[in-house]
Amino acid sequence: MRRLSSGITNQLRSIATSVVCQAEPAAVVAQQQEAHQLSAIPRRNSGTKYSELLRKESRTPATLFSLPNNDSRLLSVDSKQITKLVERVGPATLASTLCHLTVVSEDGQPEVFPVLTRTVHRNAKTDMVENVAFMHCPPERKVEVPVPIKIVGEDTSPAMKRGGYVNRVRKHIRCLCPGDNIPAYVEVNVGGLEVGEKVGLEALALPQGVVHLETVLVQPVVKMAGRKT
Repeated sequence: MRRLSSGITNQLRSIATSVVCQAEPAAVVAQQQEAHQLSAIPRRNSGTKYSELLRKESRTPATLFSLPNNDSRLLSVDSKQITKLVERVGPATLASTLCHLTVVSEDGQPEVFPVLTRTVHRNAKTDMVENVAFMHCPPERKVEVPVPIKIVGEDTSPAMKRGGYVNRVRKHIRCLCPGDNIPAYVEVNVGGLEVGEKVGLEALALPQGVVHLETVLVQPVVKMAGRKT
């Protein structure tokens, strides 16, 4: 336990004293994403017992995969930092949110990796993140992500003024995106819709280089529901 605490403390000091190179923000055409920053340090071991020791030191076991040559790394991140990120971003948008993960080695040298969060395990009682996996997402890589749907124009919708409501048929759209052009969300404007009218996939304006992977094309994205008068 003492060895683990000493090693982590030394690595955390390296983070504090290193000059971290910040990556450029993701260039999102549709809606620009917020640049989320995370810090990590290598971990030497895996397994349940070692992971429990990490959590007692307020560290969360993490894995970074899909590196060049199909390499992967065992890491740990600050438990409070990763839990706050998950809570702030929300489960609906976490999988499509690009982060800049700074990994500081034992000699104090930082590396910055653009990553997507692929899996998150949370404690059922405390909601703290207990394990997380990141996928390396360089600009040239094409990645499949569930892009959230954002509804706008509800206050000007004729259907809403007549007591109707928005039926969100789809919460996400599966898209294939370049690593440096992942939309934060796809915006659907319902401002001119009457009861019974709908918006299909063909009406959505996706950023250049982004294509949807949906196969059920007849299903609408959004439909205005309510009584027709």
